[in-house]
Amino acid sequence: MQVGRNSWQCNRKMLLLLALAALAGCLGLPRLLVVAEHSASPVFFMMRGPIAPPAELALVTLSLRAAEALGQPRTYFSRRLHAQLINQLTQAQAHLIVFDIAFKEPRNEDEDASLEMAIKNSNRVVLFDYLKRYQIENAQGRVDVEEIIPPLARFKQVALGSGSFVLPKTNALVGHIHPVLELHGVPHLSQPLQVLSLYAVEPWQHFLQKLKQEIHQPELDGSNTIWQHINQLSAQQKKAVLDGCVDAICQSLWRSFTGTEGIFINFYGPPGHLPQWPLDQVLAMPAQEQAAIFANKIVYVGLVEPQQTEQQDAYRTVFSNANGLDLSGVEISASVLGNLLHNQALTYLNYTQQSALLALWILALGLISQQLSQRLAWAVGVIWHLAYVMAAYWAFVQHYFCLPLISPLALSVVFVGLDTRLRLRANKLRYQNLITDLTHYMPAQAAKALSDHITNFAANNQLVSGVCLLTDIQGYTRLAEELPPSELHQLMNRYYAELIDEVKASGGIVANIVGDALLALWLDTHISADACIRASRTACAIQKRLAAQADLHRLPTSCAVHGGEFSLGHLGASGHFEYSPVGDMVNTVSRMEPFNRHLGTRILCSELVAEVLINSACEFSLRDLGAFNLRNKKTCVRFYQLYEPGINPAQNGLESLFKQALERYACAPAEALPLFQALTAQFPQDGPSRYYLQQSKLAQADCNN
Repeated sequence: MQVGRNSWQCNRKMLLLLALAALAGCLGLPRLLVVAEHSASPVFFMMRGPIAPPAELALVTLSLRAAEALGQPRTYFSRRLHAQLINQLTQAQAHLIVFDIAFKEPRNEDEDASLEMAIKNSNRVVLFDYLKRYQIENAQGRVDVEEIIPPLARFKQVALGSGSFVLPKTNALVGHIHPVLELHGVPHLSQPLQVLSLYAVEPWQHFLQKLKQEIHQPELDGSNTIWQHINQLSAQQKKAVLDGCVDAICQSLWRSFTGTEGIFINFYGPPGHLPQWPLDQVLAMPAQEQAAIFANKIVYVGLVEPQQTEQQDAYRTVFSNANGLDLSGVEISASVLGNLLHNQALTYLNYTQQSALLALWILALGLISQQLSQRLAWAVGVIWHLAYVMAAYWAFVQHYFCLPLISPLALSVVFVGLDTRLRLRANKLRYQNLITDLTHYMPAQAAKALSDHITNFAANNQLVSGVCLLTDIQGYTRLAEELPPSELHQLMNRYYAELIDEVKASGGIVANIVGDALLALWLDTHISADACIRASRTACAIQKRLAAQADLHRLPTSCAVHGGEFSLGHLGASGHFEYSPVGDMVNTVSRMEPFNRHLGTRILCSELVAEVLINSACEFSLRDLGAFNLRNKKTCVRFYQLYEPGINPAQNGLESLFKQALERYACAPAEALPLFQALTAQFPQDGPSRYYLQQSKLAQADCNN
């Protein structure tokens, strides 16, 4: 069936679309959407909100308000104050003191000496390496140069260590950092990673021990060489090291040294969310209060400006306030350290994993679309997407795992659009095929009306006017007895193909086919000359066309043409209907056509049609055959014989002689006998003359009796 075939074609197109989409997802789509996926984490952060920060962290903040309280210049804090802070935090038993301040230039000797002594005596201070970026001119043009500027040597020598913390100076959201910075081929550990190695000594040593076992090197040259050694390990060796890293800190160390994309930061909250105290308040605290707050803590010291207009070291993050307040660099660095301490850094799917997920996602969408109805597919799709979002949120909150959010939903939108487009196309094809198929059984206009109002088609009858043509095969009963059914069926299909072509070529519609009879209609607002001429030309063309077909010569066909008003629509009941005209016009033409056999004619038309043809001065010749009583009709119908173009009965005198004889017959049938005898003698092949000759003989016999 045509509809089924087109439906399968649409399904095949859908499967092809799914395959191409899956291939696109596997080959390149994740690379296009990976940035969008990383930026989708704000959705999860917004849903989750702030969480409790790690208990090991504390911040001492420098700000404009603290500078004013301590009588310091706007952007200057005396190094004596830093030395005093180190001494007090050391007495308070702080585990580590981490400065997010670059001590890269010398100042007053007394200040520098006091700071150097405090760092040395504390033996728990980690300093900051400043990364300087600038451009130089060379033979290739302007070249970007990055240079790490460590703290002053006097400070670096007495500190536990130092490290940089590089954040992008762009308007984009800060979301990840590289814990190991490779600069000019030399790796440098970031400050959070340095602090982690100093704070978590046992996990750090365990991690180094596992690495030494795999590289068969009892001693490592330094912490910065770890990155190089790990990159030289085989996959099996890396697995052995990873299997030995069972605690959270070891796993964080492994991710830090092996992650090619860096660490994705799991922020704990908005600016000011991490526990922090201004420098002036800390310096003024009693020793007992300081110990209660900072004992065994990792204390970060850095710039945190709570006033938006005064912010300098600030970066946009997922928790940037609506009023424009951003997280400071020291808050971000402390957050990264907290992620490393508890292995809370975010994890994203790699390209291969995301490709596989997107491919499965598209295929699942295709299966839902193909196996379910559109309404049910929408319902299942909505539930499925909601469940996925909730599962992704659960994975983010419980396991810090970020499933793709934007790419699957974006693919769903694209897929739904394409699926809807294909469904509309399939429905359009079904609609067009339905109308095409219906036009085999009814007019195109009726087929369209039926397809638009299929549930109420029985009431869609209409009162119309026009001309109808009824054809019938003379001798069909005898032919049906002679031929096998299959051969007769094939012959009749050939026969009707010729007739239907002629009807449609003249703008008519086939209203009905019953056995060997075909009923055609030419609709108009009235019995117009155009409709009459079209029907008459079709009747003549049928005669000529059948005569030209070698296999159809044994199907002599007679026609009757009549016009009038009739009802056109669906006829039937109990689930079975046929599209058919109903009215006196149909009854009349069905009773007219059999007279062709009595009169020996091929085409008869009613007086109503004949008058229109005569008045239109068309190419047809007509002969009045008189009035006839039709079965079960009260009024007589006058018949006219319609001749094919080129045949004129007036040329040989037949028409005038027949007219005289017919007029005599109308007055006295018996007296017309000699006239019709003369006509049949002169025109022995004229069927109407022979018919009236027999009628005159019967009338004379009645008179004699």
